[in-house]
Amino acid sequence: MPLIRSASGGRRMAQAITITASLSLSLCLASCSDGKSASQAEPSQEATAPSSPFTLPTLSTPAPPPVRAQNTPGAVPTLNQAPNPDSGWTPPALKFYNDDYSVWYQDDSITQQDSVTDRGNLEGYRTYDGYCLGYVIRDISSVYHQQRFDDDRYSRNRAGQAEPIVHDFNSDKPEKLGLVKDDGGIMDGYSAHWTGITDSKQWSQRDLTGYRFSRVVGDAGLRFDVWIGCESGHEISADQWHTILGGIRIEGMDSPAL
Repeated sequence: MPLIRSASGGRRMAQAITITASLSLSLCLASCSDGKSASQAEPSQEATAPSSPFTLPTLSTPAPPPVRAQNTPGAVPTLNQAPNPDSGWTPPALKFYNDDYSVWYQDDSITQQDSVTDRGNLEGYRTYDGYCLGYVIRDISSVYHQQRFDDDRYSRNRAGQAEPIVHDFNSDKPEKLGLVKDDGGIMDGYSAHWTGITDSKQWSQRDLTGYRFSRVVGDAGLRFDVWIGCESGHEISADQWHTILGGIRIEGMDSPAL
């Protein structure tokens, strides 16, 4: 996909956003200073580490019992293997598209591409005036499938969560929004407007405002998030946010209604 350069009148960000990952996926917009971590929304249904709302639960593997040596001839005991929780799940073959670049343009240089699984997809974005940065992440993992979370509650809780670089965080109540397209027509999700303060050097001022959209489809093992953060006074409008979401299309899945 061709890279569109931002307008010459807009300001350029001095550094890029880096989205990092641990063994279980943990996202963070980088170049953070020593500021406090972001406040949390209501307790999430997701089993996460307290320091990051993006950390996925790790699945422990039961240790097999020890095999004791026998002093007399006899059959060596056979160890029963624990059932494979992935055996009944086939990852969906999904394709993701952005059909509208009127508000922002793609710039993957601000992302760390190995922060998603090999089944996932991550894209970085900038607005043309240079005041806003964001990302779209689609990750497919058996973890989401195995946990059997309630899609509606999980998606709603995620929409009200903060990025780790944003503190003094406040979010409006997430509202259901159906704009992202899939094979069934529309993929419902939850969207919230937020405000906060950052110590990151990515923005020239500390006050930020933005939006977040989240949807989890447990049967497909899909977690889908769209995030944007803008300097206060230069934020995008609600209509522009809706334009961004309406330009995103997922092929290969008919998501159930929330």
